[in-house]
Order: sequence, then structure tokens, then C-alpha cells
Amino acid sequence: MQTTGNLGLKKPEGTDIVDIADLNGNMDILDTTVNNKVDKVTGKQLSTNDYTAAEKTKLAGIATGANNYAHPNHTGDVTSNGDGVTAIAPGVIVDADVSASAAIAWSKLNKTGASLADLPTRSAADLNSGTLPAARLPAISGDITMAAGTSSAAITAGVIVNADVNANAAIAFSKINSADSIMDSDISSEAYINMKKIGAGLVDNTKLGYLSGVTSDIQTQLNNKASLVTTPQQTTADITYYVSTVGNDSATGLSPGTAFKTIAKAISMIPTVVNHTVTIMVTAGTYTGDIYVAGFCGQGTVAISGAASAATTHTITGSAIVTRCSCRVTVIGINSTVTTNKAFVAYNANEVLFQYCRTDVSTAQSAFWIDHAKAYVVNCIIVGKTDTAITAYVNSEVLVQDCTGSANRVGHRAAYGGRLQISGSFIGSSIKMETNEGGIVTDSIGVINPWGDNTMYARSVMRASMGSAATIAPNAFSKLPFNVMHQDFSNEFNTTLNRFTAKKTGWYLVSGSVSLGPIAPGNAISLSVFVNGNRELDIGSFSPSGVAGPGTATQGAACLYLPAGAFVELFCYPSIAVTTYAGSTHTHFTVTQIA
Repeated sequence: MQTTGNLGLKKPEGTDIVDIADLNGNMDILDTTVNNKVDKVTGKQLSTNDYTAAEKTKLAGIATGANNYAHPNHTGDVTSNGDGVTAIAPGVIVDADVSASAAIAWSKLNKTGASLADLPTRSAADLNSGTLPAARLPAISGDITMAAGTSSAAITAGVIVNADVNANAAIAFSKINSADSIMDSDISSEAYINMKKIGAGLVDNTKLGYLSGVTSDIQTQLNNKASLVTTPQQTTADITYYVSTVGNDSATGLSPGTAFKTIAKAISMIPTVVNHTVTIMVTAGTYTGDIYVAGFCGQGTVAISGAASAATTHTITGSAIVTRCSCRVTVIGINSTVTTNKAFVAYNANEVLFQYCRTDVSTAQSAFWIDHAKAYVVNCIIVGKTDTAITAYVNSEVLVQDCTGSANRVGHRAAYGGRLQISGSFIGSSIKMETNEGGIVTDSIGVINPWGDNTMYARSVMRASMGSAATIAPNAFSKLPFNVMHQDFSNEFNTTLNRFTAKKTGWYLVSGSVSLGPIAPGNAISLSVFVNGNRELDIGSFSPSGVAGPGTATQGAACLYLPAGAFVELFCYPSIAVTTYAGSTHTHFTVTQIA
């Protein structure tokens, strides 16, 4: 079923069942709608706008031919009321309102009043010609004062302010506070005269304020100041300089965008006296030459900061040298590829930290050389030094913590009173520790006694065995082939020559053992110690009796005094040809320094 578009009347279709209720509903809708319509009157029309009672009342109040306008009142210099009459307000006319040609008659002036009491006796000509006697003048007060009956005027003390002075006045400094010009007492303490109005305008309030603390002749005070060329300068706050391979040494270096190009330039900007922290932030890259930090003192720190780990990202081709500094100096995250000099040096310095530093080029130089200094070497990597990884030299104090590396000849060395303490891991090397001329190298808990366990790796201690069986010819001394090394703390045993060579002069305990196959009764075997190729002494012998057993063994020990460089070997002398057993169970050769 469909419906009409406006009133929604139901329209049955051909297939719909006609319901009388639908027809009645349509009739009710039409009845209501038609009843609400306004009847059309011939010759009249309705507007699209509603006409209200308020509008009818408004139109009814307008008189015939009137526009309902009310004249407004005016205030100010000229006033008016609702009747439209205007008037000049009392007391508003000023000099500028009066025409120069007004020619107001003298008779129209009100000449009464205490200050102008004598004017009735004066003529207009007197006033115009200036012949009014001074005695007739009244008193004047304000910024300029003048007593009555006088002609002497004075500027009131303290009234002149900045606004009173013309911007182009150009008052000379020589005229200020002089006898013929404005006195200090004439100027208000709140005046704040803009100094651009004085002289050529080169001095402003800020510059003039710098003079407030001057108590005597400025040039004399400057002459008495020490020269900055010869007198050390000092820091006044923390400073950070930046260095980049794409920087510019003509820049300020105070931000990454204005970085210096060289580390040397940044160091040159540091005052001699460092009482704060001065940090040089080095950007990743390769920098030619040395890092040379020298001659700084004070209570602060000079910090060279590169990588956050022992990497090769922040590289110098020279050495990092800290010398003659009494303040703290830190060198962090720097990789050195120098091959002709020591990589990291602290000389005659009070407190130096080398952290996350690295050098992994093979050279005959020491990696870290600490001389007449106190240094802390931590988390560093040293590789391939045929000399020494870290050296404490001439009364230096060095703490080495958690440093690593490989293929170095000596890991830790102290000489001439230098002291080196190892904390954490050892640096990979053929000789872990080495000392001479009063040097001390310790690890773990430090020195307990000269032969405590903490000095074990610095001692002359070795043990070797025979890796394979050997046939020994009869009636001759034959060197036993001890070619398997088990311990050798000071790298003194040679497995090719089967000999121990003493590095230090002293007393040594030498012991040996050799096991052989069966020997028939009546035969003998002896074990001898040879020093520098000569038979020094016999330490064991054996001669079986009765029936031959399954095997024969001989062993012994002796104390020997060996000068540095002397070498020791074990020889065997059998009366018949024999074959030795192999392995550390049956054979051993040991040497230990005991004094």
C-alpha cells in the first residue's frame, strides 16, 4: 500500500484489501488539516514573515509624518542637551585653541588675583615690550623656581630625568659635573639618563654601569694588573669542546655544529688552571698525530672522551701523552695505531685514567708506559707488543684492572721502584709478570711475604716430562729429552733444547726422575745434573741385584747456585743400552728458585 507525499493518506493498490478503517483515517486527517487553514480573501495576500503584536504596537506609536529621532547629548569641550543647543564647557580652552590674530581686547581680561595685582597699573605695551620690572614678577615654583620680585631662576634639585634631555643634545663628558653646567645634585636618583644622549652616543647605560665599581683612576688600575701572557689563567665553570674530522679549527668548538677539526686545537683552548671539568668530546674518525696534554694544574679534570668501549672507531695515528699535570686527566675510548713510539704515556703526572683504550698493532714498543706517575689502566686491550703491555717505571704506581690482550711478550712489568697491582684478568702474554731494579708486581690480595701465593707467577718455577720413550746408548752420558712442558711461570724452559735457563741469579732446587725397562743384575744407571754443558753433580743411581725386575727407576734432587743466564740439563749414564718410559708419571724435570 502506498501513501501520499504530504499528508500521508493511504492509497490501496490493486492487490490490497480495502479496509474501512483506512478510509476513515484518511477522512480524519483531511478534516483536521482543512480546519487549520486560513480562508483566502479575494484581493488580499499573506507575507512570508509573521506579523507580530509587538510590531503593530511600535507602528502605532509613530506620529503622522514623524521619524521618531531623538537628538543625543554631547560631552567634552563642546556640550549639548536633548534640545540640540550646544555650549563650550568651562575651562577647556587652552592656548592652542586661540587664534594668533584673535586680538582679544585688554578690557576683556580678568585682571584680578593676588599674583597679578599690579597688572591694572600696567599697560599692554609694558607687557609686550618686556619692560615689566623684576620687582613686579611673581614667585615661580616647580621644576624651575624663582623667588617673587627677582629675575634669578634656578633648576630645582633632582628634577631632570632622561625624558628632559634631547636625543641630539650631544652633551660632552667634559661638561658633566663641571662648574658651568648641570651638577650631580640637579639630576634625580631615579633619572637613569640614557648615555646615548651624551657625546657621540657611544656609551649606553650598560657600559656606564661597568664603572660603578671603579674607586680610582682606571688606567692606573689596568697598569697594575698582571699580564695574562705570563700569569696563568683559570676556569670559571665547566667547559665542553667538540672535535670532528669535518670540523674547523677557526670555529668556537662549543657545540657539535661548531666543532674543532683537531684535538690539539681543543687542548690549546683549555686554561692552565683547571678548577672545573673540561671535556673534549671526540667524534668517531681517524685523527693524525698525538694527543698531548701537558702543564695543567688545579682542582678539576681534563677529560678526553672518545668511544664507550675499547673499539677502533676513535683512532689517533700517534700517541696519547699526559705529562706534567697536577690535576686529574682522563683518556677514554681512544685507539692508537702508532708503530714508532709507545701508544699511551703518563709521565710526571699526578692522576691519570686510561679507560677503554686500545692498541692492537704489532710493535717493539710498550703499549702503556707509566713513568714518575700515578695511573689507573682499566678495560683496555693490548695486542702484539714484543716488549711489554704495561710498564710501571721509576716510582710509578699503576693499578691495572680487567685489561685483556694477546701475543705480548710481557704482560705486566715494574722496574726501578715502580709498583704495579693487577686486579681481575691478566693480559695475554708469554711472561705474565716481570720485575727488575726494585720493581714490584702483585695480583690478588697484594704482597703477604716474598714467597706468598700472590707472587707465584713472578717466580722461577718449571716442570717438564718426556713425551715419548727414548733409547739410551751404553757407557756414555746422554741428555734426556724432556720436551713436554707443564708449568713455566717465567718462560725459562726450552722444550727444543730440553734445558732450563735461569733469568735471575740465586739458589735453585733441581730435581729429576727417569724410569727404564728391566736391567740385568750387575749393571748400573746414574742420573746427573749438567750446568752449562758440564757435569755438575749426580743426584741418583741404581744397580739391581738378583733377578732382573720388570723395571728400573732412579731419581734425586740437589740445590745449585746459578748465575743469571746459566742453563741446566739432566743426563743419564747406563752401563748397558736401555729404553726409557714416557709420560709425567715416570719422568720429570723440575727447577724452582728458592733464594
